[in-house]
Parts: sequence; structure tokens; C-alpha cells
Amino acid sequence: MLHLSRLPEKFWPYAYQFATYLHNRIPNKQKNNSTPIELMFGMKPSPSTLFHFGSKAIIQIPSPNQPKLDPRAYNAILVGYPPSSRGCIFYVPSNCSIVHSSHAVFPESLPTNKILDQQQSNIDNTGLIPELKIPNNIRDAMMTNDSTKWLEATKNELHQFDRLNVWTAFYDIQIIKVLGVQWAFALKRDNEGKIIKHKAQYVVKEFTQCPGQNFGDCYAPMASIVTLRLIPMLKVQESFIWQHFM
Repeated sequence: MLHLSRLPEKFWPYAYQFATYLHNRIPNKQKNNSTPIELMFGMKPSPSTLFHFGSKAIIQIPSPNQPKLDPRAYNAILVGYPPSSRGCIFYVPSNCSIVHSSHAVFPESLPTNKILDQQQSNIDNTGLIPELKIPNNIRDAMMTNDSTKWLEATKNELHQFDRLNVWTAFYDIQIIKVLGVQWAFALKRDNEGKIIKHKAQYVVKEFTQCPGQNFGDCYAPMASIVTLRLIPMLKVQESFIWQHFM
């Protein structure tokens, strides 16, 4: 009980008293489903007033006691029930105090539709970014509203292949295994989530390759942060000249 409430260990006495309070209000099969509190005082307890230990609550402050501009309520956590009076015992995180109040509302006990309506009314839709579906293949890309941008991205990818000379035309396909290819599309966004670039990659279908036959090692070399820090130090120490490789 204390663990689920995520309260510190100093609330163990409250958790113990809370468990005793609930135990006295749980029906006993050996006593015709009567509760201990019912057998002793002849009063059947109402389950509507029971909440789990650590429930979040909002304690309302009576209006006559508060100036107009002051808060009308504050957050609290249920830690117990008083033995001889109505209401509940709460822990107030804002000032680390224990209070007894009968003017509390438990948000978890409200109907779901009321909570949803309240949450929907507090949502600001002005900053929402519209969802844009990424095409799965070239056919899907040409059927979208951004077909011209996707087409331009594919042209740029093929132009990069020609510029970097990463492929060679091969006409005798009898002595080699022909691998399938496909287009992979993606969107590049800025820090605010706005689309700044449509990207396309022409990739080989890896599931058609056999390890050791169609390819050997498959990895992408990555520089560690230690190496990246070492390079500027060597440049300054040895008076090297910076050169950037594409």
C-alpha cells in the first residue's frame, strides 16, 4: 500500500491505520458477509466513501474565508480517515502538512465522460502539427499531394549516385545475383516540427542477400566522442590544416 502510493516511509503509521480502517469494513464470509464495524455498531459502512491510500484529492477552501483573488482549492493526498468524525486526513505537499477536511473532491471518482470533457476543453490546438503519412513505395509517393517534392528527392538521390560514382552498369547478369531495390522515404523537420526537406534513399532489399556470399562485413564506421575531441587537439598541436571530405 505504501509502495503503490509512492509516499516516503515516514507515512508508514498512516498506512497501517488506513489498512486497519479498511479491514474493519471488508465483509467476512464466516459472518454472513458482514463487516466487523457492522457487527459491533450495527451500521453498514458505505463503500462510496472509501478511496485507496495515496489518492489525489482537491480540497476546497470555503469562499467566506478567502479573498477574491486567492486560490479556491489546493492539492492534497489521502492518507487516512479520522476515527470519530467525518471527512478525511490529507497530506498537503505544498507545505508538508497534515490536515483534516470534509470539503475534498477526488478526481479519480468523477465519471469518465466529465473528465474527458474537461481535458478536451483545456487542450490548445494551435500548436499541433498535422500528421503526414510517409509513403511506403514510389507508387504511394506519386499519389500524395507532395508528389513533386518526393520526385525531386528521388532525382537528387540518383544524382548523388552518379556524382559519387557508387554504381556501375553491368550487362552480363548470368554470373551475378541480381538483388532487388526499393525506395525509402523520410521527412526532415526543424526544432519546431516543421518540414524542411523531403528525403529519398535508394536501398537494396537486404533480405535477398546471403551473408558471406553477397556481402561480407556490414557496418557503418562511427567515430567516438573521444576521437572527435582528439582531432582538434592534434590540429592545434601540429598546426594541421582542416579539410572536409564529402
